[in-house]
Amino acid sequence: MALTLCGCAAVNKDTGTAPETLRRQIPAVCERILEPVPFPPAGENDDARAAFMRDDAAIITANNRMAEGRNCFADVRRQFDQGK
Repeated sequence: MALTLCGCAAVNKDTGTAPETLRRQIPAVCERILEPVPFPPAGENDDARAAFMRDDAAIITANNRMAEGRNCFADVRRQFDQGK
């Protein structure tokens, strides 16, 4: 509980805002990268091999997006650590 209250102590009582060092714009690019991967369409008469290949492609796409998202958030953390 003490850790959650630490952030409150830094708020300016007159303006209700955090000091400039605490206010940062977090880029939304990481959220755009992490969009859900849709399920590939599958029909009743589809060839099972083709359906499995589409599923595999969707899984590969999803795994790539997760890796890109991890890298994106790591970059944002590095920028914050450097004070940018």
